[in-house]
Amino acid sequence: KIGEMNPVVWGVIERVYEYYQNVFELQAPENMVERLREGREFPDMNQKINVQEIAEKKRLLIADYMGLGKSASAIVAKEHLRCGTCVVVAPSNVVQTWAGYLKSEQGGGYFKEGQEPRVLVIDESKDAENLQGEMFDYVLISQEKLNDRYTGALAQLDYDMLIADEVHKLKNLKEGVRSQNLVQLAEKIQ
Repeated sequence: KIGEMNPVVWGVIERVYEYYQNVFELQAPENMVERLREGREFPDMNQKINVQEIAEKKRLLIADYMGLGKSASAIVAKEHLRCGTCVVVAPSNVVQTWAGYLKSEQGGGYFKEGQEPRVLVIDESKDAENLQGEMFDYVLISQEKLNDRYTGALAQLDYDMLIADEVHKLKNLKEGVRSQNLVQLAEKIQ
């Protein structure tokens, strides 16, 4: 009976099959750990779906429940897609959490020992000056620092990916300086 199916329906079935085949085949990038702990595969199915969506659509709002690995999904996607520098804008209370994710597995992070990415955490204006010289895989900055001075420094950086964590806190697009600066950073990679 499947052979007699409507060609449109059959086409949808084939696309769904191909999509999930790609999801099931996705492996952790070589520089990342393959499990977070005994019995917890990394990336897990939820993260694999998020990575597949980012790969296909190039943009994604990940609004999963707390604890399902939204940050991990974004990091795996960056590594899987082999993006260059990634700017991560997060609330100040989670910037160090992000820095922890980007450490080796012995340091509590997602990366194999000796294969950790180069990370710059912008804590003060002199840190933004470091953007001129060295190359970084990840540049972390708090939403609270997203003023014109820091945004100007970030705009000079050549980056391929932007992650906005807890973006709901930057919702005043008409009058909010930080919201407008985030949009400016996003437009650079469109």
